[in-house]
Amino acid sequence: MTGQNNDSPAAAPGSNTLRHFGQTSMDREIAEISEAMKDLSSDEAMMREAVGKGSELELRVAEALKTQKVPLPKAAPAGRGRRRSRAAVTGAAAAQTELKDPQGRSLMTTNDSKDKTASAHGKAAADITAVPAAGRSAGGSDAAGTDSSAAACAATGASADESSAAAGSSTGRARRGTTSGSQTAAGKGRGRRKKDADAGAVEAARALGMDEEDEDSFTLTPQSARPAQTGKTRKKGARASGRISVTTTVEEDFDESEWTVVQVAINRALYQTYDYRMYGRYGNEIIGCRVHVSFGYAKGNKEVGVITATGAMSGMPVRSLKECSLIDAKPVIVPDVMQTLLYAAAYYHYPVGQTVPVGLPAILRDGGHASYREIPGLALTVPEDELEDALKKLRSVGQKELLMALRNGPRKNTDLREQGWTSAQGKALIKKGMARAIDFAHDLQPYDLEAEAAADNIIADKPFILNDEQQAVLEAINSQQGYGVFLLNGVTGSGKTEVYLQAIEHTLRQGKRALVMVPEIALTPQTFKRFYQRFKVPVATIHSGLSDRERLDAFLDMYTSRAAILIGTRSALFTPVNNLGLIVIDEEHDSSFKQGDGLRYHARTLAVYRARLNNCVLLLGSATPSLESVHYCQLGFFRRLDLVRRAQKARLPRMHLIDLRADELNENVLAGVGEVVEKAVGIATAQHQQALLFLNRRGFSSALICPHCGYVVMCPKCDVALTVHKEKHQMCCHVCNSFFQLVKHCPYCRAKTGHLYPLIEIGVGTEQVAGYLSERFMDVGIERIDRDVITSKEGLDQSLQRILQHESEIIVGTQMLAKGHDFPDVTVVGILDVDGGLFCDDFRGYEYTAQLVTQVAGRAGRADKEGDVYIQTRHPDHLLLQSLVDPSFNYLRLACELLTIRKDKMLPPYTFQAIVMVNSTDRDLAFYTLRDIMTTFENRTDGVLNEVRPSIIFSDRTEKRFNRFHFHCNIIAHSRSALDRVLDEITTVYSGMKNLKDLRFAIDVDPVSSV
Repeated sequence: MTGQNNDSPAAAPGSNTLRHFGQTSMDREIAEISEAMKDLSSDEAMMREAVGKGSELELRVAEALKTQKVPLPKAAPAGRGRRRSRAAVTGAAAAQTELKDPQGRSLMTTNDSKDKTASAHGKAAADITAVPAAGRSAGGSDAAGTDSSAAACAATGASADESSAAAGSSTGRARRGTTSGSQTAAGKGRGRRKKDADAGAVEAARALGMDEEDEDSFTLTPQSARPAQTGKTRKKGARASGRISVTTTVEEDFDESEWTVVQVAINRALYQTYDYRMYGRYGNEIIGCRVHVSFGYAKGNKEVGVITATGAMSGMPVRSLKECSLIDAKPVIVPDVMQTLLYAAAYYHYPVGQTVPVGLPAILRDGGHASYREIPGLALTVPEDELEDALKKLRSVGQKELLMALRNGPRKNTDLREQGWTSAQGKALIKKGMARAIDFAHDLQPYDLEAEAAADNIIADKPFILNDEQQAVLEAINSQQGYGVFLLNGVTGSGKTEVYLQAIEHTLRQGKRALVMVPEIALTPQTFKRFYQRFKVPVATIHSGLSDRERLDAFLDMYTSRAAILIGTRSALFTPVNNLGLIVIDEEHDSSFKQGDGLRYHARTLAVYRARLNNCVLLLGSATPSLESVHYCQLGFFRRLDLVRRAQKARLPRMHLIDLRADELNENVLAGVGEVVEKAVGIATAQHQQALLFLNRRGFSSALICPHCGYVVMCPKCDVALTVHKEKHQMCCHVCNSFFQLVKHCPYCRAKTGHLYPLIEIGVGTEQVAGYLSERFMDVGIERIDRDVITSKEGLDQSLQRILQHESEIIVGTQMLAKGHDFPDVTVVGILDVDGGLFCDDFRGYEYTAQLVTQVAGRAGRADKEGDVYIQTRHPDHLLLQSLVDPSFNYLRLACELLTIRKDKMLPPYTFQAIVMVNSTDRDLAFYTLRDIMTTFENRTDGVLNEVRPSIIFSDRTEKRFNRFHFHCNIIAHSRSALDRVLDEITTVYSGMKNLKDLRFAIDVDPVSSV
């Protein structure tokens, strides 16, 4: 049959299908169908009933035939589970299908026309063929046909029924057919159908993704109610009559111009996006919007995806794609963030489906509304002229400070909490009538930054006067037009933060916004207060201490331009910032800017890319820049700015190297405190000054060991010794964070010999040091700061307040104290154990040790008092330590020396590194899977390994973690393109592997530590 629409589905045997007629062949088709109707039943009562029920349908079909188009006939659906008589079933079937041409000639067909109706409609489809994804063939045996069809559907986002095609098509195009089949019982006056044909129809319906409502019928779940949606298959029949009809529906004309094909990223570990169709014509304005999509084969399975591009990628016909529906009227991922995310997926070889959701708060990832719910805050109710009297009525210092903070305008409760105020203080002011609770979601309008900048209403407190070095650095930053990256290399206490603040002020006065990223441990109330006290503009914060709702509120504050400054950790990089003018990364060398799992991105790398997209300035600051940043300065990619003197006449501390080999093994040495350090602490506290002791190991002792048999108490889930926490009477694994009851005697000796040998403690932690000092200096307050004691930012703020108020004069802590803190009265700093960083197996060990010592030493002598730093070691002749205590020490000079060593050894940043990692609960599965992946390249002759040096397969330093076994392979390449080429091949090989059970696979590009 010839017709204008060549995409109409082929009819199945015994089907009840209305064809699309062409203008030149209409009369012949009518004659053929009328001839096929001669064998129909002559039950007049049934026909009259059918004609009455089908009158509306006749009018619609006749009208459509005038325009040579036949729309989908609609009939009232039969109720599910309702049993009807045979006459009612047959009448309903006739009513559905009785059609007439404009001259009144019957075009009616029934389900009983059997092969004659099929012959009038053309050759029937015999099987279902899968439509392959773009660039791939759909080959395979018949036995694999179902799997091939499913794979093709998953690769294109098309459902099984929509990506099936009739095998008899000569053009090879995918023709959509919705066929349902069932067995028909033998009845009077009815022909029997072949059982094998019925079984094939049932299997075909299942393969098409139909839902089995009972053992005899299938229903195709409609995907949308759009006007251009294809026809639905309806259940026809009644179990009471012993007969179930076979129905094939008619597809309307499909106008591709009314649909838009979009590429959607689904939150799955898959390296490609999926094509979906969306009703309406859209352009790139919907990129970044969320959509609801159906993914997979489960009934009613709705996923939240994100549109990454428009236009087809799979090569599938538009009609064969699944439909998606928009969630957002505007993109929630703005263009520059979307480009950054896609760049990150390619650069770090991470599945794009799991990369794009990183740019969304958890509530939006789950499909929640991008809107405020409630943002509680406080507003001042005391008039300005009565403020002094109100302050006199308050006895609490905290309430007085809070009242003064509200003087500059309403504040959100989260902002007040960031600065150290508690909800109890706010409730007290409300109870006294000095403040009132407000909802910022309704009471605060979008912030007009340009208007406030024009009115000179940006600064709250007057900035400090800069010295000559600071002023020169600030002028260089502010004079930059467009994109540029600056590395601010300033010694500790040189006033880098003040440079940041005044650079931000310059940006705000231009009507642009600023993004400030700091390490998690440096996000202290001190940091927040400096920004809130300096600027009048709204400030948003994003970090791990916020709830999901608070993170969404901060996200919306920046998205809707209600805030002008965003302060956060590495994840803040993916927050939308309108008219971004400046990005600041403080302590850019810190390893916390590198994500340790999932998308293993480095915030510094992506910040460079986003700054280029926004044509803005990126300012990297550190007293100990990373070797990568120093290298980029040498290459001319970054511009280095130096601050070599401390601000406000402060001087760098004196450095002392203490040889612990000269001390006897007394109680103090066993507790980690040498005689020289103990004496220095005593002198400082006697003068009401403060001392800081640094030990990067928490707990009381590192392990428990049996002196008789050498047994070490290990974590059953990990290959690490359990750390003793005496205050809690527990042992803790610092890898999986499992706790166990403290053991006093060796369980191994007790089981073997019955003797109770006591276990002894080895190693020293902060708990043991603080305990010894509390006995030695009983009249002095001691503050311990580590993750065992500090469990919230409120707790950290309380500890810092006690230090600043001299309630605690001895400070013992881990790297939480290493950076970001300003203790003006600390004059003595003791580094209790530096040897661990000198003999580690990581080639970055010297760099990290030098950075840590320099940062900790910078806490001493920051005001007008001189400071002393004592470094305890049993290797005082080590060249690195000798360099660090040299009075003429310069970190940049040391960095250049370390870069020379790396260049000789061809190590990063002169080469490019990646680590391929796998882990599983099955040790053999993990090892042999990684081996199979890497051996794929051994016999390759296409040059894929040119300029690439893969290592052998290693177990991780801690092979067993969380009851999973970890293995890795290091890859070093001489060029970025060579590394990308190999990693692309590795991801391709891994994606094709099957039966991997619980195996996990990851790639770490540009790692910052060894595993």
